[in-house]
Amino acid sequence: MFAASIVLAIGVNEECASEDYKDYYLNASMIAKIRARGTRICSKNDIKILQTIITVAILVVLYDRYRTKAKLSDLQVLLEERRYNFIQVMPPTLQTYTSPAFLGFVLEFFINCFHTFPFLYADVEMVVMKRHILYRLESIMGAVMFVRIYHVLRWLFERTYLKYFDLE
Repeated sequence: MFAASIVLAIGVNEECASEDYKDYYLNASMIAKIRARGTRICSKNDIKILQTIITVAILVVLYDRYRTKAKLSDLQVLLEERRYNFIQVMPPTLQTYTSPAFLGFVLEFFINCFHTFPFLYADVEMVVMKRHILYRLESIMGAVMFVRIYHVLRWLFERTYLKYFDLE
């Protein structure tokens, strides 16, 4: 899913910003003309809506993964207590919002919330080496979405761990 969202981000950037690629630097009068016309609008909202749906699906999967890991952790604690204490066994209590993993979940959730939002248009002006550059918000959000590449690293780590290490 994350790969599809990144491919869609590249598609949105190419569809929306390709007409803005210039082989020359913008001067102050050119930027003033662009500003006078108003915010540049991209009409490819169908791709952005599809990307939003994929992002919501990713967030639901992340939440389900976190809840499952929290339940597994609580069950592991319960099994350890049963091993050493046969008489008094407390039922497991989910410490969903107090566990250290919750901070990681919040960070991951925040990272995956970034995508090209439909019907949101903005131009961001930056000065780099004394040159004025106008970026579309779609381009910036598409670049930020590449942080999602950590999903590949997680998949490789978990796949290798489950395949090559003994679970007992």
